Amino acid sequence: MARGEYDGMCGSCVHYKINDLRGAYKDGYGCDYQGRIFGSSNYKRFAFDDSCRGYKKDYSRSDKDIEKALKALDSRYGYRPGKSTWWYIVTFVADILNTDIADECFITFAEFRSEILEGKIIKYAAFLVEYDMYGRLIANSLYQDEQKEIVARELLTNYIIPTCNLINEEKYDEALNLYTEMFEKLKEMYNITTIKDYDFANTSSLDKDQISKLTR
Repeated sequence: MARGEYDGMCGSCVHYKINDLRGAYKDGYGCDYQGRIFGSSNYKRFAFDDSCRGYKKDYSRSDKDIEKALKALDSRYGYRPGKSTWWYIVTFVADILNTDIADECFITFAEFRSEILEGKIIKYAAFLVEYDMYGRLIANSLYQDEQKEIVARELLTNYIIPTCNLINEEKYDEALNLYTEMFEKLKEMYNITTIKDYDFANTSSLDKDQISKLTR
């Protein structure tokens, strides 16, 4: 029986296909519940995603087996679900705007995560768990937004650069508070409430009033 960290989550479910890297990608392994198309982007799952109504324990899969599968995923794609230096929103901004300052901020955020946030401070760990679960959903909505370039500029000016400056000043709590503020605003604007109810194919687009709220 799966134990501990992954019990009750996708990683310990028999439908979570961790035994075949061919269908995997950087966002996780696929799910074959109800005959879903294996490898479809709509059915990628992190090992620690909350289980759905089709959850069924894989009694032969231990946490050690799951971690081994995640290491294989990391070896192929350079990504460890839940433990990477991946910054979804910063990555979106850097991709859309293609500016040196956004790229520099990404490097700063990556170092911030690996050197500070992944330590033993509980409040930092709690943030990472939530961010790793919801950050990818926010990024998906951002990339599909008709106003994505405008949104990216607002995020860079009002959140990414100020947070980056705070990190460089070693004001880590303030930096995390500011980034969390942005994170929560985006969750609310895109109506992202739960992982299992998120619609990958039909995300909303922000209007001008919502975009204006990204200004602190």
